[in-house]
Amino acid sequence: MIAEKISYDNRFSNIHPLPKIIFSFSLLFLTFWFSNIVNLLVIASIFLLCFLGKIKITDFLKFFLVIVLFIFLSSLTLFFDFSSLTIQRGLKVFVRSVAGTSCILFLIFTTPVVDIISFIHFRMLKDLIFLIYRAIYILLKVVEQMITAQTARFGYSNFRNTINSMKYLMYGAFSRSIKYSEESYMGLSSRNYNGTIEILKEYRLNLYILIPFVVEIVLIALEVFYVKA
Repeated sequence: MIAEKISYDNRFSNIHPLPKIIFSFSLLFLTFWFSNIVNLLVIASIFLLCFLGKIKITDFLKFFLVIVLFIFLSSLTLFFDFSSLTIQRGLKVFVRSVAGTSCILFLIFTTPVVDIISFIHFRMLKDLIFLIYRAIYILLKVVEQMITAQTARFGYSNFRNTINSMKYLMYGAFSRSIKYSEESYMGLSSRNYNGTIEILKEYRLNLYILIPFVVEIVLIALEVFYVKA
Protein backbone atom coordinates (compact mmCIF):
# COMPACT_ATOMS: atom_id res chain seq x y z
CA MET A 1 0.00 0.00 0.00
CA ILE A 2 1.64 3.19 -1.23
CA ALA A 3 -0.01 5.49 1.30
CA GLU A 4 1.13 3.34 4.22
CA LYS A 5 4.73 3.32 2.98
CA ILE A 6 4.72 7.09 2.52
CA SER A 7 3.27 7.66 6.00
CA TYR A 8 6.40 6.09 7.51
CA ASP A 9 8.85 7.98 5.31
CA ASN A 10 8.40 11.72 5.88
CA ARG A 11 9.38 14.41 8.37
CA PHE A 12 6.03 14.26 10.17
CA SER A 13 5.89 10.48 10.70
CA ASN A 14 7.69 10.38 14.07
CA ILE A 15 5.75 13.30 15.51
CA HIS A 16 2.94 12.56 17.95
CA PRO A 17 -0.26 11.96 15.96
CA LEU A 18 -2.52 14.10 18.18
CA PRO A 19 -1.38 17.49 16.76
CA LYS A 20 -1.73 16.16 13.21
CA ILE A 21 -5.24 14.88 13.91
CA ILE A 22 -6.24 18.19 15.51
CA PHE A 23 -4.82 20.17 12.58
CA SER A 24 -6.42 18.01 9.88
CA PHE A 25 -9.91 17.89 11.36
CA SER A 26 -9.96 21.50 12.53
CA LEU A 27 -8.93 22.67 9.06
CA LEU A 28 -11.50 20.27 7.56
CA PHE A 29 -14.30 21.92 9.54
CA LEU A 30 -12.98 25.39 8.69
CA THR A 31 -13.29 24.64 4.97
CA PHE A 32 -17.08 24.75 5.43
CA TRP A 33 -16.72 28.36 6.57
CA PHE A 34 -13.97 29.49 4.21
CA SER A 35 -14.67 31.17 0.88
CA ASN A 36 -13.61 29.64 -2.44
CA ILE A 37 -10.44 31.71 -2.66
CA VAL A 38 -9.25 30.72 0.81
CA ASN A 39 -10.19 27.07 0.18
CA LEU A 40 -7.96 27.16 -2.90
CA LEU A 41 -5.21 28.44 -0.62
CA VAL A 42 -5.96 25.53 1.72
CA ILE A 43 -5.28 23.10 -1.14
CA ALA A 44 -2.07 24.94 -2.05
CA SER A 45 -1.01 24.92 1.63
CA ILE A 46 -1.49 21.16 1.88
CA PHE A 47 0.75 20.70 -1.16
CA LEU A 48 3.32 23.00 0.45
CA LEU A 49 3.21 21.03 3.72
CA CYS A 50 3.70 17.79 1.80
CA PHE A 51 6.70 19.33 0.06
CA LEU A 52 8.17 20.47 3.39
CA GLY A 53 7.54 17.01 4.81
CA LYS A 54 9.54 15.44 1.95
CA ILE A 55 6.51 13.68 0.50
CA LYS A 56 6.78 13.18 -3.25
CA ILE A 57 4.24 15.41 -4.94
CA THR A 58 3.79 12.81 -7.68
CA ASP A 59 2.71 10.20 -5.10
CA PHE A 60 0.34 12.69 -3.50
CA LEU A 61 -1.11 13.65 -6.89
CA LYS A 62 -1.93 10.02 -7.74
CA PHE A 63 -4.44 9.92 -4.90
CA PHE A 64 -5.46 13.56 -5.10
CA LEU A 65 -6.38 13.57 -8.80
CA VAL A 66 -8.45 10.39 -8.52
CA ILE A 67 -10.46 11.89 -5.66
CA VAL A 68 -10.82 15.22 -7.49
CA LEU A 69 -12.18 13.38 -10.53
CA PHE A 70 -14.70 11.53 -8.37
CA ILE A 71 -15.80 14.78 -6.68
CA PHE A 72 -16.08 16.51 -10.06
CA LEU A 73 -18.29 13.76 -11.49
CA SER A 74 -20.43 13.85 -8.35
CA SER A 75 -20.80 17.64 -8.59
CA LEU A 76 -21.85 17.70 -12.25
CA THR A 77 -25.53 17.42 -11.33
CA LEU A 78 -25.31 20.80 -9.58
CA PHE A 79 -24.45 22.51 -12.89
CA PHE A 80 -27.39 21.22 -14.93
CA ASP A 81 -29.57 24.30 -14.40
CA PHE A 82 -26.86 26.59 -15.88
CA SER A 83 -28.11 29.59 -13.91
CA SER A 84 -25.54 31.87 -12.31
CA LEU A 85 -26.68 30.87 -8.81
CA THR A 86 -26.50 27.15 -9.58
CA ILE A 87 -23.04 27.39 -11.13
CA GLN A 88 -21.80 29.41 -8.18
CA ARG A 89 -23.24 26.89 -5.73
CA GLY A 90 -21.79 23.94 -7.64
CA LEU A 91 -18.35 25.56 -7.79
CA LYS A 92 -18.47 26.27 -4.06
CA VAL A 93 -19.38 22.66 -3.24
CA PHE A 94 -16.64 21.34 -5.53
CA VAL A 95 -13.87 23.57 -4.14
CA ARG A 96 -14.99 22.96 -0.56
CA SER A 97 -15.02 19.18 -1.07
CA VAL A 98 -11.56 19.16 -2.65
CA ALA A 99 -10.15 21.32 0.16
CA GLY A 100 -11.64 19.07 2.83
CA THR A 101 -10.35 15.97 1.09
CA SER A 102 -6.84 17.41 0.89
CA CYS A 103 -6.89 17.88 4.69
CA ILE A 104 -7.71 14.20 5.21
CA LEU A 105 -5.06 13.17 2.68
CA PHE A 106 -2.48 15.13 4.67
CA LEU A 107 -3.37 13.10 7.76
CA ILE A 108 -3.23 9.82 5.82
CA PHE A 109 0.16 10.60 4.25
CA THR A 110 1.82 11.82 7.47
CA THR A 111 0.36 9.50 10.12
CA PRO A 112 0.68 5.69 10.06
CA VAL A 113 -2.56 3.81 10.65
CA VAL A 114 -1.08 2.16 13.75
CA ASP A 115 -0.61 5.59 15.35
CA ILE A 116 -4.24 6.51 14.66
CA ILE A 117 -5.47 3.18 16.03
CA SER A 118 -3.48 3.75 19.23
CA PHE A 119 -5.88 6.58 20.13
CA ILE A 120 -8.78 4.13 20.50
CA HIS A 121 -9.16 3.51 24.24
CA PHE A 122 -11.47 0.47 24.01
CA ARG A 123 -8.98 -2.41 24.03
CA MET A 124 -11.01 -5.03 22.14
CA LEU A 125 -12.03 -2.55 19.44
CA LYS A 126 -8.43 -1.39 19.02
CA ASP A 127 -7.13 -4.94 18.58
CA LEU A 128 -9.98 -5.86 16.24
CA ILE A 129 -9.36 -2.84 13.97
CA PHE A 130 -5.63 -3.56 13.93
CA LEU A 131 -6.13 -7.21 12.95
CA ILE A 132 -8.70 -6.28 10.26
CA TYR A 133 -6.30 -3.70 8.86
CA ARG A 134 -3.53 -6.29 8.85
CA ALA A 135 -5.77 -8.78 7.02
CA ILE A 136 -6.71 -6.18 4.37
CA TYR A 137 -3.04 -5.27 3.95
CA ILE A 138 -2.14 -8.94 3.40
CA LEU A 139 -4.99 -9.40 0.91
CA LEU A 140 -3.95 -6.38 -1.17
CA LYS A 141 -0.32 -7.51 -1.14
CA VAL A 142 -1.28 -11.00 -2.33
CA VAL A 143 -3.52 -9.61 -5.09
CA GLU A 144 -0.76 -7.26 -6.26
CA GLN A 145 1.78 -10.11 -6.44
CA MET A 146 -0.61 -12.38 -8.32
CA ILE A 147 -1.60 -9.70 -10.85
CA THR A 148 2.08 -8.99 -11.50
CA ALA A 149 2.78 -12.69 -12.06
CA GLN A 150 -0.25 -13.11 -14.33
CA THR A 151 0.60 -10.02 -16.36
CA ALA A 152 4.16 -11.29 -16.89
CA ARG A 153 2.64 -14.47 -18.37
CA PHE A 154 0.26 -12.53 -20.65
CA GLY A 155 -2.69 -13.49 -18.48
CA TYR A 156 -4.63 -10.42 -19.56
CA SER A 157 -3.70 -10.41 -23.26
CA ASN A 158 -7.27 -11.14 -24.43
CA PHE A 159 -10.77 -11.53 -23.06
CA ARG A 160 -10.59 -15.30 -22.54
CA ASN A 161 -7.26 -15.12 -20.72
CA THR A 162 -8.58 -12.26 -18.60
CA ILE A 163 -11.59 -14.32 -17.46
CA ASN A 164 -9.36 -17.28 -16.57
CA SER A 165 -6.86 -15.04 -14.78
CA MET A 166 -9.61 -13.37 -12.75
CA LYS A 167 -10.95 -16.79 -11.75
CA TYR A 168 -7.57 -17.97 -10.51
CA LEU A 169 -6.92 -14.58 -8.92
CA MET A 170 -10.03 -14.75 -6.73
CA TYR A 171 -9.35 -18.33 -5.67
CA GLY A 172 -5.64 -17.79 -5.11
CA ALA A 173 -6.05 -14.52 -3.24
CA PHE A 174 -8.58 -16.09 -0.86
CA SER A 175 -6.55 -19.24 -0.14
CA ARG A 176 -3.20 -17.46 0.19
CA SER A 177 -4.69 -14.76 2.42
CA ILE A 178 -5.98 -17.42 4.81
CA LYS A 179 -2.55 -19.04 4.80
CA TYR A 180 -0.76 -15.74 5.55
CA SER A 181 -3.30 -14.92 8.28
CA GLU A 182 -2.66 -18.27 9.96
CA GLU A 183 1.08 -17.66 9.76
CA SER A 184 0.61 -14.20 11.28
CA TYR A 185 -1.37 -15.69 14.17
CA MET A 186 1.31 -18.35 14.69
CA GLY A 187 3.90 -15.57 14.76
CA LEU A 188 1.90 -13.68 17.39
CA SER A 189 1.43 -16.84 19.46
CA SER A 190 5.16 -17.59 19.39
CA ARG A 191 5.70 -14.11 20.88
CA ASN A 192 3.40 -14.76 23.87
CA TYR A 193 0.28 -13.21 22.32
CA ASN A 194 -2.39 -13.18 25.04
CA GLY A 195 -5.29 -11.54 23.22
CA THR A 196 -4.05 -7.95 23.44
CA ILE A 197 -1.72 -6.05 21.13
CA GLU A 198 0.59 -3.50 22.71
CA ILE A 199 1.65 -0.64 20.44
CA LEU A 200 4.81 0.99 21.74
CA LYS A 201 6.36 3.90 19.93
CA GLU A 202 8.51 6.82 20.98
CA TYR A 203 7.68 10.21 19.51
CA ARG A 204 10.22 12.97 19.23
CA LEU A 205 9.77 16.69 19.57
CA ASN A 206 9.99 18.44 16.24
CA LEU A 207 9.37 22.06 15.39
CA TYR A 208 7.95 20.98 12.03
CA ILE A 209 4.62 20.31 13.74
CA LEU A 210 4.28 24.06 14.36
CA ILE A 211 4.26 24.77 10.61
CA PRO A 212 0.76 23.34 9.94
CA PHE A 213 -0.75 25.37 12.78
CA VAL A 214 0.97 28.54 11.57
CA VAL A 215 -0.48 27.86 8.12
CA GLU A 216 -3.93 27.36 9.64
CA ILE A 217 -3.74 30.66 11.56
CA VAL A 218 -2.67 32.48 8.39
CA LEU A 219 -5.61 30.98 6.47
CA ILE A 220 -8.06 32.06 9.17
CA ALA A 221 -6.59 35.58 9.10
CA LEU A 222 -6.91 35.68 5.30
CA GLU A 223 -10.55 34.60 5.50
CA VAL A 224 -11.35 37.29 8.08
CA PHE A 225 -9.58 39.90 5.95
CA TYR A 226 -11.38 38.70 2.80
CA VAL A 227 -14.81 38.86 4.48
CA LYS A 228 -14.18 42.36 5.81
CA ALA A 229 -12.90 43.52 2.43
